[in-house]
Amino acid sequence: MTRRARYRFHRDVGEETPALVCLTIADAAGTDGRPPGLVYRGATRALLDSLLAGEEPAAREAAAPALVRGGDVMALLGVPPGPPVGLALGRVREAQALGLVRTRDEALAWLVRAPSSEEDS
Repeated sequence: MTRRARYRFHRDVGEETPALVCLTIADAAGTDGRPPGLVYRGATRALLDSLLAGEEPAAREAAAPALVRGGDVMALLGVPPGPPVGLALGRVREAQALGLVRTRDEALAWLVRAPSSEEDS
């Protein structure tokens, strides 16, 4: 699992990660009748452990102060208030969480050269 995928998972699921991991194991066990201990093995265990391990770093990343604000995005990109500003702020926040930018100046420079779609970044 990539850092970006782990970041997006924790961004979307947040503190519900442990509960979701438990439900995943219970659902798989209930679907095919295997005991939960047999479900929680091999690649499945590695993936779920990876998600659980990312919970604390994700909380720290979410608590870090944002490097740019909506006004910065509007001035830099010449866009009015609206959804594109929120999308740009989300992309900068992701770049910050992934360690691609560490300062406001780096974030602004990254925003100018970054792809405009989350799928492209």
